[in-house]
Amino acid sequence: MKMGRDHVVPLCTQLVAALRELHDLTGRSKWLFPGIGSSTPVISENTIGKAFAGVGYKGRLVGHGTRHTASTLLRKHEWSKDFVEAQLAHKESGVSGAYNKAAYLRQRRVMMQWYADYLDLLPEGLSQAKAEELKRIAKQFHK
Repeated sequence: MKMGRDHVVPLCTQLVAALRELHDLTGRSKWLFPGIGSSTPVISENTIGKAFAGVGYKGRLVGHGTRHTASTLLRKHEWSKDFVEAQLAHKESGVSGAYNKAAYLRQRRVMMQWYADYLDLLPEGLSQAKAEELKRIAKQFHK
């Protein structure tokens, strides 16, 4: 991580499946998204931007913007600020930040699975029953 500290990221089941598929393509490298040649060990942010542009999001979304989207959506659905900020590797400022070393891994694992399930349902539309189920899951973790 660029901040020079460890950051543990809970993975949803959908991502684990995608990473297994990706390994079949890039398993020759220690990187998930290897670059071409020895001078570029990983793909650049420009490559991610080109991928977004290629699927119709040019000028509307950049790689870092997905963090903004996740933060906004999770907070909109009343997930704890502490869980969201920990997931984004944001460190709390001041004395409380120096004292609070909680990683909230259990809560973040549930939150990220909830987020992935929510995103999966968007193309087909959220049924009332599924929306209520997701709301119930999220409420278990509200402060």
